[in-house]
Amino acid sequence: DLAVCVGPADRVHVLWHAHWAGGPDGEAGRDLWINTSEDGGRTFQGARRLGIEGGVCACCSLTAASLADGGTLILYRSAEAGVMRDARLIRLDAAGAVQGRAHLSEWRTGQCPMSQASLLPTEDGVLAAWETAGAIQAARVRFTGSSMELGRTVTLGQKARHPSVARDGDGRILVAWSEGTGWNKGGAVAWQVFDEHFGPTTSVQRQNDLPVWGTVAAAAVPGRKGFELFY
Repeated sequence: DLAVCVGPADRVHVLWHAHWAGGPDGEAGRDLWINTSEDGGRTFQGARRLGIEGGVCACCSLTAASLADGGTLILYRSAEAGVMRDARLIRLDAAGAVQGRAHLSEWRTGQCPMSQASLLPTEDGVLAAWETAGAIQAARVRFTGSSMELGRTVTLGQKARHPSVARDGDGRILVAWSEGTGWNKGGAVAWQVFDEHFGPTTSVQRQNDLPVWGTVAAAAVPGRKGFELFY
């Protein structure tokens, strides 16, 4: 899996997870990797391993986002002992060095869930949404120096996958996701709106017309209240 983050001063980070030579067999030997360009992607410094512990779930997506200070966030799923598929967040500084870590949730399963996640940076941290055991979880993570504090976590949906998070100009948060999808099988788009503290302001809404292989993307409407869903 691959993610590209474009930051200030023409800095570009390319991030992925892969096995490293000399590492343990299987997922325990997978790590996060980064390659950085300081000239807008024309040249790169060379790939390097971040050295995370616990391995990386082989088929789950890595999600990354750039921060205003030049740092980068990475949300990934670990694979400790081949059964601990926990959601974890790493914060890198502008140079790409690990600055902070947060453990978002636990999930014990021997199967790779082939999951996705969503990140949206804010003024003081990030909004995050991820999958855990057939449901979507979402929370605000606040930054205090090099530490990251996980706030209230909400759990949403049934047979829920592929979350997307957005925030409008009034600070309202929309979390959207898919429900009931499977191999060669469509399903429903579901969403709910929250206040800035993840208190619900609406009930869960659903639209039962998500096509086969479809996912949903949420976005705020610039210059006015409201959100848009694309699928």
